[in-house]
Amino acid sequence: MLQKIRGYFITGLIVILPVFITLNILFWALRFLDGIVGRFLTPYIVHALGRPLYGLGTVLLVLITLFTGMLATNVFFKRIIPFLEHWFQRLPLVYSIYPSIKQLVLLLFAKDKNPAFKKVVLFEYPKKGSYSLGFVTNDFTAQANAAVEVVCIYLPTVPNPLSGFMIIVEKKDVLFLPIAIDAAFKTIISGGSLFSDEFLSPAVQAWIRARSGAGITEQA
Repeated sequence: MLQKIRGYFITGLIVILPVFITLNILFWALRFLDGIVGRFLTPYIVHALGRPLYGLGTVLLVLITLFTGMLATNVFFKRIIPFLEHWFQRLPLVYSIYPSIKQLVLLLFAKDKNPAFKKVVLFEYPKKGSYSLGFVTNDFTAQANAAVEVVCIYLPTVPNPLSGFMIIVEKKDVLFLPIAIDAAFKTIISGGSLFSDEFLSPAVQAWIRARSGAGITEQA
């Protein structure tokens, strides 16, 4: 009897907990967005109506964002924005924060033909026999004793892909995967629970076996 009750309780948790956490995250996000603009308007609204209007800040923020996007696509404002950004970045403290934030936003939302995350890759890290999923952000040829092709890889953390590490790896030690960027992000955020079969394709398995064989040969 107790085991049945325990089973019902666990099943109920599986159903209710994701819904509860999702609603709480949405509620927190809406309150945060509402507070960006709402905090300036609420005193005047309370004075005029006697009570706050929840959600008004979010609506105004969406409208401001849309209006800013319309201006940014205008030919005239396209020429002005770089000058405004240059001036803004010269302000004290701003220059050390703004460029990083802008790059992060571009990584997440840029839809141009030269995205910051170019390819999804698999590479051996942090040790032999362990493999990590990353995103190529740049590639170039390093000039030392001989020209070596290398790639810059962004290695995100789990479950928060907004933080991570930048690693430089030789191109020959990297396997480029035919996987969409957003699909790879879903795999990382889920901690591997949303694992695509493409990660275990015959080509990937053959590459891993070849790497393992090379490692054994080197040890010998």
